[in-house]
Amino acid sequence: MVNEELAAVISCFGCITSLTLVCYLAREVSRKVLSTSLQYYSEEAICTFQVVAGCMEGDVILETLSYPGLFAYIFLLFVSFGMTFGGAGCPCNTWEDTIRGRVSLLKCIVANIVQVAGGLLGPLFVKAYWWMSLSSYDSSMFRRMKADICDSAMKSTLVGGMAAEFLATFSFSVYANLGLLPASMASYGDAFVTAVIVIIGMDWTGMMFNPALATALTYNCRGHTLTEHALVYWTAPLLASLLSCHLFRRAEHKAKRE
Repeated sequence: MVNEELAAVISCFGCITSLTLVCYLAREVSRKVLSTSLQYYSEEAICTFQVVAGCMEGDVILETLSYPGLFAYIFLLFVSFGMTFGGAGCPCNTWEDTIRGRVSLLKCIVANIVQVAGGLLGPLFVKAYWWMSLSSYDSSMFRRMKADICDSAMKSTLVGGMAAEFLATFSFSVYANLGLLPASMASYGDAFVTAVIVIIGMDWTGMMFNPALATALTYNCRGHTLTEHALVYWTAPLLASLLSCHLFRRAEHKAKRE
């Protein structure tokens, strides 16, 4: 059993290393081939792809090492994101940029479409990796995916699910906007807060607080309707982001007047 768990962890490390390399190469190609304006969208697609694939691989760690292992995995995963990302990889962040005047409304909407499209490619990458069956856990995951077994991550009521995703997104957004840590430590703080929030709400909604991630991982799964998915995984987090952004903008304007 110990050998199987070790093999799963080593396989997981290989998956994330491969994922990071693929995304690095995709970024390099896009920078050389695409115009500056299109690079914004390609980066959003790549970032979301990276988020979805990385989070999906976390299922192996959850089955292998349970919640403590998943906490460590998410922390390290998001630290690596902080070191490699050049975009948001989340529709909530893009809408916050729109509210702050950094991105136009049209650019935001197109970016959201691109983020969802990039995210939908994430499961294909992980499925291909699991197909190689480098560990018994990978084999099990691949068989389950091949059988199209997809149960909803939402285990709460509709109101409970919306509240959980709203509070998770709002809490993280407030933390990020406060800027409590110096720039050199920000990615570590973001990763730690993300891991804490995910573990706390894992059994409620899967704790996505990223609409594109939720669409890729739990859309059309058994256990919730399209309307419930839209309300819990899109409406709640987007409203939380917009509220947080609005509150901080008001505070900034008030501070300037004083």
